[in-house]
Amino acid sequence: MTYMADPKKILLAEDDEFLRDLYGGELKKAGYEILIASDGEEALQLIRREKPDLILLDIMMPKITGLELLKKMKDSEELKTVPVILMTSLKQDSVINEGFTLGAVGYIVKTEATPSQVVNEVNKFFNSSQ
Repeated sequence: MTYMADPKKILLAEDDEFLRDLYGGELKKAGYEILIASDGEEALQLIRREKPDLILLDIMMPKITGLELLKKMKDSEELKTVPVILMTSLKQDSVINEGFTLGAVGYIVKTEATPSQVVNEVNKFFNSSQ
């Protein structure tokens, strides 16, 4: 188990409890501080309050979808610089392209990525952004 002196804070916005536990557990083991949101509304409140270093954002969520949340973030001076990696079960280019247009820095297809691959993507993001 690795512990970072100043752990990066990641918001995991995912409505599927099993996936939240799975990804959240792996990211915690990797030394990250994890915040959990089960819908888009809760995610938006946490983003404003906690200022995470990265958001793993499910596209299909109740109350506010991932893309709607990205739009709200892009329109906010305070939130538009928070990096977002989209997580989707949909491998639709139009949806993914819209996510990038709205400012996402990457995407993960949940049906193709193991929890350790999700951690690797997060590590890659932080290593490349330093």
